[in-house]
Amino acid sequence: MVWFFLVAFGLPWLGWSSIRVFGLDEPSTLRTALFYTGDFCSVAGLVAMYVQSGKAGVIDLLKRCFRVNVSPLWWLIVLVLPFTISFTGYLVVGALGGEIGTINFPDLSIYLAMPALMAITTGPLGEELGWRGYLTPKLLETQNAIIVSLIVGFLWGIWHLPLYLTSVFSSVAGSIEFIIGLMLTSVIMTAILLHTRGSVLLAVIYHWMMNTSGSLINSALPEFGADKQTAYMVSDLGVQAVFVLIFIMVLGKDLAGKGRRE
Repeated sequence: MVWFFLVAFGLPWLGWSSIRVFGLDEPSTLRTALFYTGDFCSVAGLVAMYVQSGKAGVIDLLKRCFRVNVSPLWWLIVLVLPFTISFTGYLVVGALGGEIGTINFPDLSIYLAMPALMAITTGPLGEELGWRGYLTPKLLETQNAIIVSLIVGFLWGIWHLPLYLTSVFSSVAGSIEFIIGLMLTSVIMTAILLHTRGSVLLAVIYHWMMNTSGSLINSALPEFGADKQTAYMVSDLGVQAVFVLIFIMVLGKDLAGKGRRE
């Protein structure tokens, strides 16, 4: 695993830190290139897999990136759950605050907008061969799925530190909320991995849906004022925690065990 951490953390942290050190705040080719060093997380998965299992391991990982033949139930979960979590969190805060607003249905098409489609090339494709393609299965060899999920989720959160240093990580509350959110997400994504024969494709899609669902909510529904942003974050975490508990109750035996399952 040493090679994984060297590549997954070393190159992105160097690239993202360079953006701040050299003050590259304005859009430019260099800034974009340094931003995309985050994609070395997936490269790290391939490198570590090669070191561990050679060419056969890399081929197996790449095959899992195209694994579509899984249960329709898990396809439904991947496509619907991220938006359901974000939307429910919004409804809870809106209902308690006495304001929900009107859904702007045309703006739901944001999923098909170019920025949303391009977003799949960053975190989803750029990370998932590492987090769910290599690291999660590797840790599952010796630990149960819940513990692995929490470890990977924590590392996943800390990994973003140089990128979000002046935003998410500028406050203790923001840092805690972000890391806990990814730890909860990691439990769900491990459950998906275990029941889709290790499909990295579904992990990529879930990650993409998760990243874009918040933007969809902000676009299609009236945005909360600053006074309700904290309440929305807490509500979103609470809803996600409820779904994680449901996953644990329904899939308890699977999440308590080790290894990849169907």
